[in-house]
Amino acid sequence: MRPKGELGTITALAFVTLAGFVPSFLALSKTGSSLNQMYEVFVAATSLSFVLALRVAVVLPDRIARRFSIVICASLISMCLFPICQLAMNRIGPIARASVADAARQENFSTFLKMQKAPVLIENDIYSLPWHSTGNQFPAIVIDHIFFDDAKKRGMISGGLEQLIARHWFATLYLETSSPLYQAALKADYQNQPLPGEYARCLNGLGQESQPHVLLSAP
Repeated sequence: MRPKGELGTITALAFVTLAGFVPSFLALSKTGSSLNQMYEVFVAATSLSFVLALRVAVVLPDRIARRFSIVICASLISMCLFPICQLAMNRIGPIARASVADAARQENFSTFLKMQKAPVLIENDIYSLPWHSTGNQFPAIVIDHIFFDDAKKRGMISGGLEQLIARHWFATLYLETSSPLYQAALKADYQNQPLPGEYARCLNGLGQESQPHVLLSAP
C-alpha cells in the first residue's frame, strides 16, 4: 500500500475489470436479466475502488486522510439504505413468493414428470434439468431461448431440436400446443397421450402458469 510501492495489485484488478467489462457490456444487449451479466464487473470494480481508496489515504495529510476515511465509511453505511428500502416497500425484485399450494403443485408435477419414460423434452429451465427429465441416465437438453432462438434465426444451429425429434431421441415430449416442435413431433409420428388436467399447465420460475401443453410419446 505504499505510495510508490508495487502496482501489481492495482494492475491485476484493472486488467480483471477491463477483461470483464467488455463481454459483460456486450451481454447487456440480450433480453432478460441483463444486470446479472455485469456482476463480475461490479465485484472487480468494487475491489479496485477499495485498493485505490487505501492508496489515496496513504498519500494524503493526516487531517485530510481522516476526513476521507469518514466519507468512505459514510458511503459504505449509505449502501445499507437501499436493501432496507426494498424490504420496507416490499420491492424484492423478480423473486416470487411461493405459497404452500404452489410448492405442492411444483412437487406433484416433478413427480409426474419423473414417471414418464426418459429422456423427456420439456422447454422449462427447471424441469428440463436431468434429475427431473432424464432420471440422471441421459444427457439433459436445457434450452435457453434467449440465446437459442436468436442463434437459430441466424442460421448458427443446424438441425437442432427438430432433428433430435425426427430421430426419436426423446422418449417423451411435453410441449406447448402452439410450439413449432409440436408439429415436428406429429410429423415424426409421436403419439398424443392422455394428460390429466392438473398437468396440462406447469408453473415457471416466477410462479406463472404456462400455456396449455400436450404429452407425446415416441413410436
